Amino acid sequence: MVTSLSPSPISGSAGSAVAAGNLPKVRVATPTNVPVTQYPVAFAVPSGSQGSITGGSAVTDANGVATVGTWTLGADPRQDTVLATVAPPHLRSGVQGSPATFLANVIPPTSISYQASGYRHLLIGNDAPPEGWEQQNFFDLQWGQGGAAFGSGPGSPNNCSLDPTVQTIWPAATTTPVSDILVRHTIGVPSGFTGSLQISVGVDNDIQVFVNGHDITASGGTVQPTSGFLQHEGCATLGSFVFTAPASLLLPGQSNLIAVHARDRAGTSFLDLQAALAP
Repeated sequence: MVTSLSPSPISGSAGSAVAAGNLPKVRVATPTNVPVTQYPVAFAVPSGSQGSITGGSAVTDANGVATVGTWTLGADPRQDTVLATVAPPHLRSGVQGSPATFLANVIPPTSISYQASGYRHLLIGNDAPPEGWEQQNFFDLQWGQGGAAFGSGPGSPNNCSLDPTVQTIWPAATTTPVSDILVRHTIGVPSGFTGSLQISVGVDNDIQVFVNGHDITASGGTVQPTSGFLQHEGCATLGSFVFTAPASLLLPGQSNLIAVHARDRAGTSFLDLQAALAP
């Protein structure tokens, strides 16, 4: 008999590690409640779920208890799952309560720092963005997943000071006139919040910013009428543009989408952002 010893469902921020006290844990015992010791328990993330674990191949201790090593929640604000499976000892036996299911509700963070993880991104080069890419309901699970900053990284021709912070490669424009990237990240807005959302960026070269599908690029400066971008020359500096989404564009009590279209025109590419709620 398999009995769960951990709370389920739990809640946690996207990309965070589950606390030790909430890790999936089971007890394996006989029907007369005698602990089954030194018996294998297989913890796994099932197909279709996200997140990751370590220590999936566990063995029960002297009390018949086995615990997964670690559980890191996925990047998307949805429900993660871990299963604990105990196989029967022989063909004529069975296991009650296996697999045991552990659930975690992944909630978006209420702020995003520079060099954050949990982005969805798509390199589009010189192509047009897919229709509706900036909207909440756009399906981006087939996009790449990674952390900021995005850029050409160390060794780029301009040798910019922020190049070593690049975690996800975004090739600079070389064989095409421009090299474009799309990135998406969610941020949580508490229920009852009436303030604004402020987004600071560092970019080389140009940028468009959307919140919940609304273009807020003009809140950061003078938009180029033909491209819709704010233009930046030279090496990127953090906070060179600051954008504001007013309360009227936010969804309190829900996940809110920040979508960015960045463009490199030659030399070195770079993109990073931070976002915070402002009372």
